[in-house]
Amino acid sequence: MQGNNDGFMSKIEESVLSEDSLLFQVPVGKESTRSEQAPKQRDEVVNGNEDELGGKAEIRHLYDTKEKSVAGETIYSTKVPITSGVQQRFDRGLGGRDEARDVAILHYHNATLQTDCIVVQSPELKRCLADILSGCVNIDIAAPSVELRPPFTGLAQRWDRLLLAEKTADNEKSKRLLQLLREILETELCGSFQAFQEFRKTGYTTFPNILVAFVPGEIVLRSEDGELSAGILKEASIEKEFMGGLVCILRVQVLDWNGKSFGYREKTWKIESFQGFRKATDLDAFPLQAHPEQGKVKQRLIDRGRAFEALCGQHVRNYHGLVHLESGWERKTIFISERIIVDANAFYRFQHYSAPDLSELESEEGEQEIDSPDTPGGSHARSQQQTTLTEKQCMLAVPRAKGFALNMKKWFEFTVSDITPITWNEKLLGNLVIPDEEKQLLLALVAHTAKEEDGGFDDFIEGKGKGLILLLAGPPGVGKTLTAESIAEELKRPLYRVGAGDLGLSADAVESSLQEAFRRCSHWNAVLLIDEADVFLEKRSSDRLAQNELVSVFLTSLEYYQGVLILTTNRTEEIDPAFESRIDIILTYDHLSQDARKQVWSNFVSRLPPDSVDLSEADLNSLSGWNINGRQIKSAIKTARIMAANERAPLGVRHLDIVLNIRRRGSKVLA
Repeated sequence: MQGNNDGFMSKIEESVLSEDSLLFQVPVGKESTRSEQAPKQRDEVVNGNEDELGGKAEIRHLYDTKEKSVAGETIYSTKVPITSGVQQRFDRGLGGRDEARDVAILHYHNATLQTDCIVVQSPELKRCLADILSGCVNIDIAAPSVELRPPFTGLAQRWDRLLLAEKTADNEKSKRLLQLLREILETELCGSFQAFQEFRKTGYTTFPNILVAFVPGEIVLRSEDGELSAGILKEASIEKEFMGGLVCILRVQVLDWNGKSFGYREKTWKIESFQGFRKATDLDAFPLQAHPEQGKVKQRLIDRGRAFEALCGQHVRNYHGLVHLESGWERKTIFISERIIVDANAFYRFQHYSAPDLSELESEEGEQEIDSPDTPGGSHARSQQQTTLTEKQCMLAVPRAKGFALNMKKWFEFTVSDITPITWNEKLLGNLVIPDEEKQLLLALVAHTAKEEDGGFDDFIEGKGKGLILLLAGPPGVGKTLTAESIAEELKRPLYRVGAGDLGLSADAVESSLQEAFRRCSHWNAVLLIDEADVFLEKRSSDRLAQNELVSVFLTSLEYYQGVLILTTNRTEEIDPAFESRIDIILTYDHLSQDARKQVWSNFVSRLPPDSVDLSEADLNSLSGWNINGRQIKSAIKTARIMAANERAPLGVRHLDIVLNIRRRGSKVLA
């Protein structure tokens, strides 16, 4: 009714009077609580100007006549309909004409005498209600008139405020106006107030009275896939679903990060209808105040919010938890344990999603914070550069951070509490089983790249030759991939690994996939590993045009890449000569010697908990006699550990010999 207030006032002023009643045309209202009898009209004036809007400290009762205007609006009368069984007349006072604009409160009744709404017109009463109704949604205290509708849940929740305001009013007029409103509401609020008190006392509610449990402005909780979420309640309502059932809808605000700034976004939480009484904490969503350990819950939410705040921007982390995998219409929850990159900006950018617009945050004092126009995120959210989040804002932070899983190469939302820092293995490069001079060169290249000191030398053509490209060539299992991992660890950068199958087979597909990989690695400053790149490195020939195009596209792409790129291949003899000028260094790997194999065995064993291994120097010498590569050594240790664990014994040479002998017999079958 507030939105139609101006039209409502003009209709009142143009109303046609009859001998028995005064008719008003207003928009149709909704049904509400039953009034037991028609209330008496009040004709009192306390310290007011009777001619101003709401100047009389009166309540004017208006009744639905069941008639419609030409415009289809309900026509109300000051006379109780005869069909209601209650007849009441009152003195209209002003010579047969009375204008509804002069009374403080209008009380609208529907055709069955139920309250349709209560309209507060008095500026003085609106002033008194400003603090009382603070936090109530859909009530605009600044409007010319304030509309209150059944079941008056917000007033039931704030009844103590109304009583206190009446008791402490600073003048007689305010006290009288508050008294009038209280008296008219006492009957209306009987059911809601009783339900509210019952909920506060016992923590139980019924679905018809569920709205009394949710106070706008308070924090509500909801469990999402085992993670507790908190939001500021903006509005609670009972609505009818598509299939006709009832559901309680909570509209809440949560705090999020869109890759540029923090801010609020709205979410809708549902509570399905239920029978009988139910404890609040057993509902799909419930008030924080109803939680038996709200102090601990608050601290947990604050701590998680601080962790969420620290994850804004780009961060390489470990993740050990659940993610949701979307596949068409199917949504599966899977467990992953791998390194991730937390980066909301990239989440939206590389998936071509629009980042959500976030509404502005509030300071501790409750005043809205406005960013400068040139702040990322615009004027509707707080930028990363501004002050840290308040404890309340931390509580409202969403429980998941957006990012990328490096092994799966998929975008997910990661549970914040399952994200942990990375401990970089800076010894990995030093432990590589390669010739010392090659190791020294790698260490120098890595140190040079980390400092980004290129001595001012670069290609003569803009954008060319700025990257570092390494080719690692040799048979499987001799340490090529481990070398790439070691370089990434030494640089403390993520390793973005792709295989030939990830890039595609056609020239167009390869070019598109390469450019996407280059963009991601440039954005994250990642080391790019293209594993088993043989198909892209093969010599060109006149009888294979499609293959030639593939190699040409790959060659051109390498020239303009500006990051660290590592290629691995098993077939050095088939590499196109043109790659020699594009690659900064080529490292060749031979089959492991016995000494090298012993070092590999020793390196893998040294990573295991000391009390889980029982291998002597002699055992390592014996194991190095097996003519296998590094990948096979790693696999043998993994399998033998399972066998040892089943025996509740430390890993010994017996377990490894059993596994290696079985592997050898299997190799003969495959040969």
